[in-house]
Amino acid sequence: MSNLAEFFHMGGYAFYVWLSFGSAFALVGGIVFWSWREWVSTRQRVFARARRQEKNA
Repeated sequence: MSNLAEFFHMGGYAFYVWLSFGSAFALVGGIVFWSWREWVSTRQRVFARARRQEKNA
């Protein structure tokens, strides 16, 4: 158990290490979420345009 506590303490640098991990995780998660929303939006626009073209053809 002591080794686990030492691991999470990171030799006194735990705050900076875990903050950097958390920041990186949050940024990557935000990019994934934003990309997914853009993909959904683009997909909807493409299908809407295709339906309009079929309707007008």
